[in-house]
Amino acid sequence: MLESNKFVSILGSNFTCHHEPPHAKCPALQGKWNDEGGIMSCTACLHQLDMAPYSGEDVDLFDEDEDYDAGPIGDELPTAETDSIQDQTPDMSKRIDREDTMIELSNQIYETDMHLALFLSNNQREIIDTLRKLEQSDHPLFRGTGEQEKKAFLAPKIIAVASHLRAIPPSAPTLVKHKINANRTLSLYKIINTLLSPHKDAKIEMTFMRVGKLLGMPESLVMSALEEYESSSPLTSVTDPYAVIVAWLKLMCDKYGVKKLTQADAIRLSKAPRNATRKALKELKEFISNLKVSKETPTPHALPEEGNME
Repeated sequence: MLESNKFVSILGSNFTCHHEPPHAKCPALQGKWNDEGGIMSCTACLHQLDMAPYSGEDVDLFDEDEDYDAGPIGDELPTAETDSIQDQTPDMSKRIDREDTMIELSNQIYETDMHLALFLSNNQREIIDTLRKLEQSDHPLFRGTGEQEKKAFLAPKIIAVASHLRAIPPSAPTLVKHKINANRTLSLYKIINTLLSPHKDAKIEMTFMRVGKLLGMPESLVMSALEEYESSSPLTSVTDPYAVIVAWLKLMCDKYGVKKLTQADAIRLSKAPRNATRKALKELKEFISNLKVSKETPTPHALPEEGNME
């Protein structure tokens, strides 16, 4: 060192002049530095000076300051995945079961009926939504609890719904080959077509006209009732279609006020089964109330509504 170092904190304790040959009076040791952008260097040799000299003391390489955001050591912070986990609702669990069954069915029948297998694979949401609509209607043929939630009971319902949406009847050979109850599947398929597509069943219109005549209803009211029935596709737990139609026509009389018709008169004149008709009346009345058919969407026959049904 050429002279006493007065700037140990900046130059370091072992600083020597780096000029060749060394300056007798090193500018750096005299405090003559360039300061450009926070970097200090000697004015003579431009040697960069140490800004954080090693003091000779032991340095802790870890910051001992407490990180309040990190939490205590050993405790794991909740992850985003953990935060997003929620208990499954009963409906969500049923949807997952049906999706799993659908995937199995698609793989199972692919070689036998590739088109149905692909339809199951590509239309999962629509099939499940339709099936859940039927199940939630409490129709006895679509109920399922306990053992009936297993694949043996779900498969016929799923294939029947898919076949309805495809407008292609289920293939009996395919069902038999894969040990899927063919009779049950075909029966469900026919029921679904009646419930969800009444306008495609000529028997429905004939029954409406016949019942309407028995009840003494104007033909325009019967046609309006039929159109609303076809457009809304009401679902009930009553399996007797005749009782459902009688109940629907009675409620349409209440809605439009064209003809006064009591429950007892409707059952007596049509000779409909009493208990089934009463149950259908109760369920359809709730269905219509939830549907909230508005005056802004009249049928083509444009019958005026008398008021809300009580």
